[in-house]
Amino acid sequence: MGRDYYEILEVEREIDAPGLKRAYRQLAMKYHPDKNPEGAEQFKEIQHAYEVLSDPEKRGVYDRHGEEGLSGNGGGGPGGMGQGFSEEMFDDFFNGFFGHPGSFNRGGPSTAKQTKEVKQTLDVTLEDLYLGKTFRMAIQKKVICNVCHGQGSKTGRKVKCRTCRGEGFTVTMRTLAPGLSQRVQVLCSVCQGEGKIIPKKDRCRRCHGTKVVDGRKVLRVTVEPGMKSGQAIVLEGEGDQTPGLPTPNLIFTLQCQPHPVFQRRGDDLHATVDISLKEALCGFSRPVLVHLDGRALVVDHPAGSVIRPGDVQCIYGEGMPLLGKQHLKGTLYLTFQLVFPPDQWLADPKQVDQLRQLLTTTSTSNVPSAGENSERVTLSRIPPGQSPFHNNDDKDDEEEHHHGEYTFEESHYAGEEPGFEPECVQQ
Repeated sequence: MGRDYYEILEVEREIDAPGLKRAYRQLAMKYHPDKNPEGAEQFKEIQHAYEVLSDPEKRGVYDRHGEEGLSGNGGGGPGGMGQGFSEEMFDDFFNGFFGHPGSFNRGGPSTAKQTKEVKQTLDVTLEDLYLGKTFRMAIQKKVICNVCHGQGSKTGRKVKCRTCRGEGFTVTMRTLAPGLSQRVQVLCSVCQGEGKIIPKKDRCRRCHGTKVVDGRKVLRVTVEPGMKSGQAIVLEGEGDQTPGLPTPNLIFTLQCQPHPVFQRRGDDLHATVDISLKEALCGFSRPVLVHLDGRALVVDHPAGSVIRPGDVQCIYGEGMPLLGKQHLKGTLYLTFQLVFPPDQWLADPKQVDQLRQLLTTTSTSNVPSAGENSERVTLSRIPPGQSPFHNNDDKDDEEEHHHGEYTFEESHYAGEEPGFEPECVQQ
């Protein structure tokens, strides 16, 4: 009688088709060469046994006449994988479970086809992310033909694809290394995995057999206040349509454009404010900037509270709104930058003396007194673009000049053009 296919699949003879399928799946997963290289031969026997027993006609012949009775029925042996239940059929059964590149259903839409989400970039401004905005945009997409309703045919008639012989795929060899190759299933480019094609004379007059046509739709994309650059907005089922497959999503990824005033860091905003020397010393009460919603922020800074160059102060509750909690906002940080008056802005010597008396004298306790061994020197400004140091390649000098202190070396300025105001250079 030959081999006992029921014993190979570890099932009873009375087992029904669903039970046989479950048993085969468990054994195939256990002995598949990708997971169990030593089980290749047993895997072939399992495949062949299932091919026979899953076919009612072949199973009847086997039950009556045994394995020998299959010799005239195309049963073959486990080595005849080209005609029997081959690796391609295993892929079809498990839908590429073990990572095989192809898995196709014969005579129908390919299960290997998967709709991919469509991704696009949506440019927004910082104002859009602060206030929120709804965009209306028209998109072009593939929609199912409304004449043939996705059939592609006038009458529904189809013929077997000659390229793949109705399999929906072709098999090719891929070289992995010298002397090592792999059999790969490739989706048929003619029938797109269906195994059948529509005769030219029977194709739909509108879609010409493609089953889909170009469509136009106006969408509303809502940007919520507090959203961030890089965040995605998903419009479900708005991608290109494919007959027999779920419609994919359309995803918009927000891309915020740089803002001339504000920089965003998380839920906080940062900005630079220019103030005069008078305002830094005597205080001020004026709008310092216009916020993202158009409001002018007025700051009252008292006299006597000196603002120094680079000072940072904050305004709570004036940052970005929190997503989903629009009544809560982050913090607005203001970095003050002092704008000094131009040269020779005070020419009257009397006014200079008055100003000198009003301003506090800088402490000079750490400056040595002038003695006999002293020399009067002249400070000169460095021309724009010229480095204040000539020996930048010296590592010792580089390390010395990276302490954030203000330094001055007479040799670097000697011989410069006189007449410029003193200026410090931060290293």
